[in-house]
Amino acid sequence: MISLDRLARQEGDKYKGVGKCMLYWSINMANHIPQYLGCTGLVLDPANVKLYNYYTQFDFQPVPGDDNMLFYGFENLSPSNNQYLFSK
Repeated sequence: MISLDRLARQEGDKYKGVGKCMLYWSINMANHIPQYLGCTGLVLDPANVKLYNYYTQFDFQPVPGDDNMLFYGFENLSPSNNQYLFSK
């Protein structure tokens, strides 16, 4: 399976700067292939973006119209802004 942490850092580098960020991901549960859905805002520290699984951290949220897809969110831990929880 592709490393979602690694993908998050790669995408995060594109948005590195000052400000909040939302990273949206989905994952196909049939083949476990992650799909990057987009980013809003800026990543404070891409190296500290950590994966959160909605199934374990939040209410189960399947992608509308596709029972094989799950949403993932990321938490960006920054020294200046403590921590933010990002979700779709």
